[in-house]
Amino acid sequence: GYAVYPVHPTRKTFEGDACHATLKTLPPEVKTAVIAVSPETAEAMVDDAAAAGMTHLWFQQGKNQSKAIAKAEGLGLQTVSRKCILMYAQPVTSIHKFHRFFVKLFGRY
Repeated sequence: GYAVYPVHPTRKTFEGDACHATLKTLPPEVKTAVIAVSPETAEAMVDDAAAAGMTHLWFQQGKNQSKAIAKAEGLGLQTVSRKCILMYAQPVTSIHKFHRFFVKLFGRY
């Protein structure tokens, strides 16, 4: 039920959808972004997100994004980190479904 807009600095399309070059070129009603890039690139994306008027950033787990997260929080953006988006975005399948079960069981969902 969500609109998803791919963002990539050089690609024109992704799986048939037009890519936006930066977060700043997204429609103004977009207030949330999932950040799944290198830590160095993530810090620049935080600046773009703030300039675009975004309010929430989800930092995909797997890389140390602590500097970018601190920067985002310092700018007043709400953040989610150390969680895999595939455990929350429907449909949840495979190992993500199994992992979600245990996270819910232990009250950390």
